[in-house]
Amino acid sequence: REALARKKAEKERILRDQAADREYYTARTTAAPAAASSAPSLVRLRLRYDVGEKKGRKPVELSGTTDSVSYYLLLQSIEELFQLPPARQVLKPADESKHPVVPLEQALPSFSSYKNIDEFPVLSELGLRNGQELFLSELPAGGGGSLPSAPTAAPAVAAASETTPPVPAETPKPSPAPTPAPAAPAPAPTPTPAAAAPPAAAPPAAARPPPPPPPPFPGGKGAPPTQARAPMISDEHRLKFLWRTIEQQKLNLTKARDERIRAEIDRVRSDPETGRLAGLLLWSPAEVDFYSALKADLDRTVGLEVVREFIVQRLRDAAGRHVLKEGKFPRRHVLISGAFGVGKRCAAELIGRLFGLIGSQLNAVVRVGGRVRLAAWQDAENRGALLSKNDLGVVTEVFPPGTNKPVRVQGPSGRFGNYREDELVAEPELLITLGSLSELVDAKTGKLKVPEKTCYYLRLNAALTEAEATILEGVLEAESVVILAGSPEVIDANLQLSSFRRRQPDLLALPTLTHTDVARLVAAEVEKRGYEGVGEGDVGTPQLVTVLEHIVRQRFDEQLIKEKNGHLARDVLDLAITRKNDRTWSDSLDSKERFRLTPMDFGLDILTAEQRERRLLEVEEEVRGLLGWGSEDDLGTPRHFFVTLRRQIQGKAPVGGGGGGGGAALLHLPRALWVASNEGSGRGTFVRLAARFLRACGAISREEVVWVDGSELAAATNPTELLETKLAAGNRGCIVLREAEALADAREALRALASVLGSSDGSSGTTLSIVLGTPAGMARIARMEPALEARFPTRIAMPDLTATELVEFIERSAANLPTGALYLDEGISPRLVEHINETYGGGMQGKELGERGNLALARRLLQRAVQNRITRLFNRIQEGEGPAGGDGPETEPLTLADFDVGAPLGEGNEQKAAIDEEVNNLVGMGKAKDWFQQVRQKVAFVEQTGTRSDLRVCLNVIITGNPGTGKTTFARLLAKFFHTYGVLSKDSFVEKNGLELKAEYMGGTAPRVKSAVQEAMGGCLFLDEAYALMDSSAGVGGAGDAFSQEALRTLLTEVENHRTNLMVVLAGYKEKMGRLLRAEEGLSRRFPGRLHLDDYTPDDLASICEMTSRTKHQREFEPGLREKLAVHIENFYWRDISQQNAGLAVNLTERALDRQIVRLVSEHPKAFDVGTNHIIGGAAPAPANLTRQRSANEIQQVKEKVAFFTAADFGIEERPTLGDPELRARVKEEVARLTGMANVKAFFEEMSRTVAFVERGGDPRVLQTSLNLRLTGNPGTGKTTVARLIGRYLYAHGILPRDTFVERNALALKGQFVGQTAPTVIEAVRDAMGGCLFIDEAYALADRGGDKFSGEVIRTLLTEVENHRTGLLVVLAGYADKMGALMDSDPGLRRRFSLELRLEDYSPEELAEICEFAAADRLRLTFAPGLRQALARHIREVHGHEIGQHNGGLAVTLAERAFRKLATRLGDPKAEQTVCGAAARELLPEDFEIGSSSECSCQSASRSKSPTVSQPPAKSARREQDPRSGVRAAKRGRPAGAGGGSWRNAVGSLARGIAAELLRGMEEAIEDGDDDDNLDEDMPGGPDAGPGPSTPDRGAAVAKQLAKGRERERDRPKEVEEEAVPIQEGEKVVEEMSTLEALDCLGVCPANFEWFELNVADPPNENCGICNYRLSDGYRCGGGTHFVCMGCISEYKTRK
Repeated sequence: REALARKKAEKERILRDQAADREYYTARTTAAPAAASSAPSLVRLRLRYDVGEKKGRKPVELSGTTDSVSYYLLLQSIEELFQLPPARQVLKPADESKHPVVPLEQALPSFSSYKNIDEFPVLSELGLRNGQELFLSELPAGGGGSLPSAPTAAPAVAAASETTPPVPAETPKPSPAPTPAPAAPAPAPTPTPAAAAPPAAAPPAAARPPPPPPPPFPGGKGAPPTQARAPMISDEHRLKFLWRTIEQQKLNLTKARDERIRAEIDRVRSDPETGRLAGLLLWSPAEVDFYSALKADLDRTVGLEVVREFIVQRLRDAAGRHVLKEGKFPRRHVLISGAFGVGKRCAAELIGRLFGLIGSQLNAVVRVGGRVRLAAWQDAENRGALLSKNDLGVVTEVFPPGTNKPVRVQGPSGRFGNYREDELVAEPELLITLGSLSELVDAKTGKLKVPEKTCYYLRLNAALTEAEATILEGVLEAESVVILAGSPEVIDANLQLSSFRRRQPDLLALPTLTHTDVARLVAAEVEKRGYEGVGEGDVGTPQLVTVLEHIVRQRFDEQLIKEKNGHLARDVLDLAITRKNDRTWSDSLDSKERFRLTPMDFGLDILTAEQRERRLLEVEEEVRGLLGWGSEDDLGTPRHFFVTLRRQIQGKAPVGGGGGGGGAALLHLPRALWVASNEGSGRGTFVRLAARFLRACGAISREEVVWVDGSELAAATNPTELLETKLAAGNRGCIVLREAEALADAREALRALASVLGSSDGSSGTTLSIVLGTPAGMARIARMEPALEARFPTRIAMPDLTATELVEFIERSAANLPTGALYLDEGISPRLVEHINETYGGGMQGKELGERGNLALARRLLQRAVQNRITRLFNRIQEGEGPAGGDGPETEPLTLADFDVGAPLGEGNEQKAAIDEEVNNLVGMGKAKDWFQQVRQKVAFVEQTGTRSDLRVCLNVIITGNPGTGKTTFARLLAKFFHTYGVLSKDSFVEKNGLELKAEYMGGTAPRVKSAVQEAMGGCLFLDEAYALMDSSAGVGGAGDAFSQEALRTLLTEVENHRTNLMVVLAGYKEKMGRLLRAEEGLSRRFPGRLHLDDYTPDDLASICEMTSRTKHQREFEPGLREKLAVHIENFYWRDISQQNAGLAVNLTERALDRQIVRLVSEHPKAFDVGTNHIIGGAAPAPANLTRQRSANEIQQVKEKVAFFTAADFGIEERPTLGDPELRARVKEEVARLTGMANVKAFFEEMSRTVAFVERGGDPRVLQTSLNLRLTGNPGTGKTTVARLIGRYLYAHGILPRDTFVERNALALKGQFVGQTAPTVIEAVRDAMGGCLFIDEAYALADRGGDKFSGEVIRTLLTEVENHRTGLLVVLAGYADKMGALMDSDPGLRRRFSLELRLEDYSPEELAEICEFAAADRLRLTFAPGLRQALARHIREVHGHEIGQHNGGLAVTLAERAFRKLATRLGDPKAEQTVCGAAARELLPEDFEIGSSSECSCQSASRSKSPTVSQPPAKSARREQDPRSGVRAAKRGRPAGAGGGSWRNAVGSLARGIAAELLRGMEEAIEDGDDDDNLDEDMPGGPDAGPGPSTPDRGAAVAKQLAKGRERERDRPKEVEEEAVPIQEGEKVVEEMSTLEALDCLGVCPANFEWFELNVADPPNENCGICNYRLSDGYRCGGGTHFVCMGCISEYKTRK
């Protein structure tokens, strides 16, 4: 029934249509001719449509007539009615000759048949009329919608060819004779519909009256000529058509790109590795396609090689695990580290696709929130181009079933549209983006909500917490992963998470992009956006990447790429598109230029041929109009450079012509220029013209110039980095290094220049590099770095301008002044040229004009002339006179007077008066003032006679004087004076130190000297401490070294070359400057001037103090202060005048300022808010408001007092206190504590009375006498202590200015080679200047047989002592007899050391007192009552013979031994009582062994029988050691009680026991038969051995040594030659004959050198040659190789 009902409804519809056709036909045939000829206002057409699933009829109304309505408007109206794109519309006119009407076979032309909107005909040209009936059908999607040149579609639309016959695609216009459709059409590409043909022949008249035939198509045969019709098309219609055209072109480009991608996918699919992976992992066809697309995308990625390797590795790992059935694929989180813009998100998406493939998560459905893309090429309904084939949209809503288009999608542009599900393809969710890891946790339950096998992406900006690390572990348990991406710093910070330590993540570090990578990204973006290409590179070809890489390298440096990476590619393309749109603004909208970018769109400036030629001509014209620059035929000049380049471009360059700066060097386009020129020769103009010329030639791409200062490069820490930065800034342009001569002292900078800038030469260079400098400077650096000559082959020398050219430049510049043109007076040019040569040049030759600045000199002359002209005219107007000639002021020319021709020399009268006043204000300097007066007289003579050549004489001068005499100040004033009076042309003062002219390496000194001379040219070069050029004591180098010779020779050469236009002043101390003049004879001839500045007198220094107070501190002297200050300086600062001079005055003034401030603050504390509440403890502070109140009267008083210095401010007192009172009290207390020394105390009392005499008003000159003295006395009498005390005493009483005590041993003053002694003595005197120089054992200065240095050291010492007899205390100390021999060695010694203090030996009572003091002060011990007197008796009885050898040392030794005895007495190991209390610190007589001999003997005997005494070890227990091994015995310390005195006491009390032990030792030595000198075999060597030898041990060792001595006497070998070692500091010569005899008898030293007593305070780290134990006291031989301890010597003496 339903089928019958549908049939019936369809039949009724057909009947209704037939009835309507009849009515319409009847109305047409019966219409009146007038109505037919009238033009209606609307064109009505009836459409029979069959579009999609819809069929029916619908009228179409268009405004206008058939002669004015365009066919395009009809297609546009149909699109609006049926949502059918014009490219898919098929229109066929109805065959009205039949009933019912049927469509004609020939369709109307398709939309794609017309290239632009103006080609569409009007309706009447197509044979359509008002009321025409048309049949509308739809062309299937994908067929017929493309332009004729677009690729054909698939064969699926071949059915359309049955109604649309094929026509060649290149036929753009309608064909008059259409080809009928084939009978059996085969599947073929969809054709482009051809133009419709005229209607077929009408049926017979009997059937139906024929309607009026429509006019034929234009161009058909037999078509009558018709009048051209202009269709009505608005701008809106044109824009829509162009949009449609552009979309079609983009679609074609997208299809082409998709085809290339498809080809890549097919290549991957056919790869054997793909088949192997698919077979091992059992992939389905869909998974194979997915992998092929993934691999193709990986191959196209840029900068993600690490990701590519990671994906390939993981796939192979998965295949291997699947083959071995290892179970689940292990999941690990992925960390992606990389800088900004390196593609971390893209890498994460690729890895997400990998995990989706491995986990088989490729299925997807259309759902809300999911991503979709179009299944077709483009939107069939053209919904505002919402989506295209490659666009991804997001599903926002799904309507209920039954809805026509239930899926609502939001496109990339943000617009919405509805689609059917079959129109969309769902994209699988392979990577889910997270904002934070907390999104994976259910907010209610706190549990993870992570599906299995899911991949997440998280952008890291900070370190994760441990809670988030727990979430990461849970994600892994769910077999899911998280890809975390961030900067390297953030990734490194997160690597320490606990989850990452338990399961190591995969770390991928993405590198920064290169120029090629950026170019590839730009190329991919160009292709994606639908452009055809860039320049000559088309999309899809390697040429596109090549062109873009060239652009990127020229436009962007590596630093910018590192900062932006991939984002730079997008920015570059966006800016290029912006420039392209601006460039094609005037083009038609369908112009092909809109689809192609050019290099200019990317910011590259490319000149056309016309522009290049025009720029070349402009440069040539400007060069011809410039002054100077040589001629075109002079090789190496700028004119020759430009002419040669022009000939080369025109193909006229001579073959092999020229050399040096031209010829062969200019047969190519140079990009590295070496330009030598002086200042003002047009260097900047040359750089600008060269860059413009070479830019026009195509050698460089930009005219921008980047300047680099030579001084900046020389001072740079990393010159290579600086040059590379500047080179990157001037890439493709020009980089210029100016002031290259500044690199003469920077060798590293020169190497950087040769390596960085020099590499830009040649055809491959892209940057023009120019090095500018003076000729001398360029030659210097070329010698220092020979590689520069090869790196900069094009050499250009810019000649200096002559005086004639300067005058011509002045004329041109005057005629082009901004304030109005000026002209030179007639006939003054020759005189002006003569004036310039005479004043600034080298005597009519102009050889020095370049040094004066060339054009800069001309500009200065013109500027001065214009100012003089204005002044002259103003004065004339003031006097009531008019301009010469009666014309206006603007016609007044420049005269010779304006150029100062014939004007007075130097500056004006005001400047001369000012400099004269400054000279007259000099304090002292009478000779200098006379010199200034002579200069004034000479200048006056020249001004009157006009012979200026009289001033062109040598002005060099040598100034000598002590420190502070004003040498530098005078030199500055002298240079300023000479300039003011016109003797020097420049007010330039260059100050250098003598050491600054010496370089650190050979060849660098001469450039430094020349640079200093060039810097001071025309002015004054001042070399302070000039003697440093030769004197080794002044610094680097010595007399006659290579650096000094180079510096002096270069200086002499430069001084001679610039004898008259440079003043060189050498300054220094008189003595040293004299040595310099004697060292180099040429100095005296080239420095004829001599001036010595004497020391200031006390009156002069007082005047300087007053002047400094007035000018610097704005204070005046109170009346009479200057006279008082002069006397004060003479009395108390006389020794400082020669060393400080004016500096002393400045220091005194500054100290007076400090004293004044302290005085005024203490006198008026309230005026300065100085309270004392914070000092007094417990006092409440004053209120703040009361503290801020000040007394107006006190403030006024302070202001009145502060304006004047008083005598108290300078420390001038009626009864002055010398020295430091507190220090004086301390020193007097030390003197009072001295034991004995009556004569020393008398000496101190005498000094005290002398100081008191001066303090009470006596003449201070009594203190200006020599105090040098000599101290004599036996050892231990306190000579060093007394010397130190004398130095401190004299300083505390103000006799010595410094608290300095320099101690030297006499031997230390002797040098090791000839010529070293005198500097050593001088250095010691300089160190002690103002204090005390103490020379211990001074008798060693005398000649002791064969000594070659004694005479030199004594003579030098006498000279220094005489030169500083009042500023230095020298103390000679030694033994009385030997000091007498020293005084007899030179007569001058007794005169200069007339005072002698002899220190007598201490008495036993004094030694006991010293011992008590030493025990209390050093050991914190006390004496028992009566012990001091007992000790004195004990010393007299037992140690009386040792006093002369030890003195105070004996007392200290006794105290130390007593301390050890105390420890032994109270240190019983078996006692349990603690050692504490006063008893533990009190010394008893028994500690000093004071008592009866029997007691001592018993005690000694008991101690000898004590088991603590070490016995000689058995023979089997001796240490085994190879005597030939040369291994020295280990050094062991002597026991505490092993001193010489204890050994003697022990031996004296146990004579028999010791003799027995000696016999046993001798027997064992004979049994051993060992002649080796190493005595370790006889020493205790076991681990239990004691720290020192026992009495029997030492006796055995001495006996063995004696036996060996007798053996040597029987067969004495040849003496060993050893080199003598001088006496060391702290050692003493052995004088006691018994000790000397013992040492000689022992025979330890085979060379019989002299023996020296060791310094017990600092014994050497050596062993005794007999007992082989560590030394604590004893003696050493003069050779320094043999040592004997005091224990062994005492043992021998006791035995004897």
